[in-house]
Amino acid sequence: MEPKVSHSDLVIVGAGPAGSMAVSWASRFALNTRLLDDKPDKVHNGQANGLHVRTMEILDSFGMATQINKLAYHLREICSWNPDPDDESRLQRTQRILAKVEQHGRFCQLGIYQGFIEQNFLDFLESEGHVRVERNIETKCLQLDEDNMTDHNAFPINLRISRQVPASSGDTSDTNSDPSAEEIVKTKYLLGTDGGHSWTRQQVGLEIAGGKTKVHFGVMDVIPITDFPNIQISCAIHSAKTGSMMTFPRENRLVRFYVQLGETGSERDDLDTDQVTIEMIAEKAATILSPWSLKYELCDWWSVYTVGQQCAPKFDKDNRVFLAGDAVHTHSPTMGAGMNVSIQDAYNLMWKLGQVIKGTAQPRILSTYNDER
Repeated sequence: MEPKVSHSDLVIVGAGPAGSMAVSWASRFALNTRLLDDKPDKVHNGQANGLHVRTMEILDSFGMATQINKLAYHLREICSWNPDPDDESRLQRTQRILAKVEQHGRFCQLGIYQGFIEQNFLDFLESEGHVRVERNIETKCLQLDEDNMTDHNAFPINLRISRQVPASSGDTSDTNSDPSAEEIVKTKYLLGTDGGHSWTRQQVGLEIAGGKTKVHFGVMDVIPITDFPNIQISCAIHSAKTGSMMTFPRENRLVRFYVQLGETGSERDDLDTDQVTIEMIAEKAATILSPWSLKYELCDWWSVYTVGQQCAPKFDKDNRVFLAGDAVHTHSPTMGAGMNVSIQDAYNLMWKLGQVIKGTAQPRILSTYNDER
């Protein structure tokens, strides 16, 4: 049986923050767009944690800022805690930085979990009615018709896909079709927003440069039970002998802890990240915070990450296949840097790509995406 063949202006692979931002622009332009994701659902817990002011301005232009602003923690104060010079076993607050009154704009840096951001994008798409996420989709093969890559009216990109399980409730695909049936999607443009292990990037042969250090942090989102006086304020906490951590309050009484765990292969410590547990992260956090006590009522999410940065030398293939977000650059997941840059990537690209597809801008404008990002 021959696979079904369909045509699209744009296919986006990956429905995280970057893909969601991109498809929101595509919906605004009323482009013939497919948004494909290999996961069964959106993020529900943890992951990226913060929104920067510029990102909030972008989201505001799509009518999403008000709901996010209501729920999120507003970062307008940071405290620094360091060892007491008279008694290293104790901590003292050494600095308190408050935003100046004249800096109190409509938006500030916010603490909010990634899943809430993604849900706002999904609500926007639902209200627009043009595009919805297709879940449980496997991308199997990508072929480029090199002879037609410069013809921006052609469909030079052939993407072979298949559905791994029957369609989810939020999917618009034909749920009566064979769930394992393959489809060939012919598209004018392809955008890969499929994360740090990007399948799209691998298919077009782009290498990502850089690497990771041997420094590891544990991250946990918990409802803390503690007598630490500044638990409701973002803090950088440095102990004399047991390491450092950062705290960042979140919605619904949650606090995110970034806890320094150790270094792989160092003389003092040989940390196996596969053996780390939430109990180990919580115990290390309590040790750093001592003599104040720290327990938790609920753990919403936890993980371990390794400090490192990576970036590809270019973000496109012949101005027909593009990459955005973690697919083309990765960041240490602290304070939402990755999510914010990802959303801004997609915003920058899609206002240009939308106008090119609609015929109101020349294709050469697409080259500015690399220059500006």
